[in-house]
Amino acid sequence: MISYGVMMLAVVSVPVTAIWARRARRRRELAEWRVAIRATPQGTVVELVRPGEHSQRIGKLDPADEEFSTKLEDARSAALERAVALNVARRDLTP
Repeated sequence: MISYGVMMLAVVSVPVTAIWARRARRRRELAEWRVAIRATPQGTVVELVRPGEHSQRIGKLDPADEEFSTKLEDARSAALERAVALNVARRDLTP
């Protein structure tokens, strides 16, 4: 009886694992680039991130700079423009 249960579990787990892997890959393929702003010990970093890809750094800023807010907004705007361009280009290439 136990061996029958183990065999059924093995038979069911293979297709379930394949379906899960296919869905995970599809979610990764459909994921879009987004802007991320994070603090590091060296300064504030503005970058583009997407699951399964290396981040693309747009700029590293010094929070002590007098024009930090302006530079941060400029970097964020540039990152947003690049993210939109990358996402549109990827949609055009995807069948």
